[in-house]
Amino acid sequence: MFEVQRVRHETFTCGENWLDSWPRLLELSYFLQRSLTGHKWGGVMGAWTRILFIAAFGISISLSAKSSDDWYKIPPEDFQSFIQNFPQPGSEPYQQDYETLLKLQSTRSQEECQLGRYLKWPNFASLFAKDKPEYLDDHLLPVDFDDLLSKSEIEKYKPLMNRVLRFSSKVTRHYKTLYARDRPSRINSHIKPCAEVPEGKKSYPSSHTAKGALLGCLFSEKFKTLGNHERAEKFLEYGEYMGDLRAIIGVHHPSDVVAGKSIGYAICDRLLRDESFHKAFKAL
Repeated sequence: MFEVQRVRHETFTCGENWLDSWPRLLELSYFLQRSLTGHKWGGVMGAWTRILFIAAFGISISLSAKSSDDWYKIPPEDFQSFIQNFPQPGSEPYQQDYETLLKLQSTRSQEECQLGRYLKWPNFASLFAKDKPEYLDDHLLPVDFDDLLSKSEIEKYKPLMNRVLRFSSKVTRHYKTLYARDRPSRINSHIKPCAEVPEGKKSYPSSHTAKGALLGCLFSEKFKTLGNHERAEKFLEYGEYMGDLRAIIGVHHPSDVVAGKSIGYAICDRLLRDESFHKAFKAL
């Protein structure tokens, strides 16, 4: 498995902008790892998401670090530096997207398809509660639901986190409208999704992915401050997998997932820098 050391900084303010290296990074066969390894967390996107995580948290932050009276009013345009246009037809990254999707299509499990269908309309509880429908057997999935939030924890965090998810949707909706990318199965008939494909040209970036990365990041930081580093790592990994799943089930291009993770981590960083949000989150 292609491993890259993850570097974290409390201020998240070192390194270069990852977008400058977008073409080079996309050339890596990052998604093909899943078909070559049976590692529980080292599947399809493991190598790439490690790279992305380092980059997303290692960039020179162009967003304002000032506190706002209402973080929900932060404009979506503030995140423009974290996303650029998707790979264009005929380019090597564009071809890699489809090669990867076909590879995933041949190796995905029925359980992954069921989980993807369950998360059609994700909310805080459906994404991060340990209590899932009985037909979802995490022993047959590369995730462990027991690592997630209990019912009491869900109730404690739900008011704030549901608002966080609405904010994330507002941001990704802005860029979905801006880029208007069609779903992979509507471009290439060889792609056979195993879950319902959303309507409209709204594939890029993946909003499910942004939500998974954002919540995984926030709770990773929360449990890290509480001294539970093992649980912090589990939440980060689970959040990444929520994005990976969108490509696995065939409803998103891999590059949609990459962009979604970049935005999710950027929102996480911005919120943790905001005094009003940080105070509210720390109090829970």
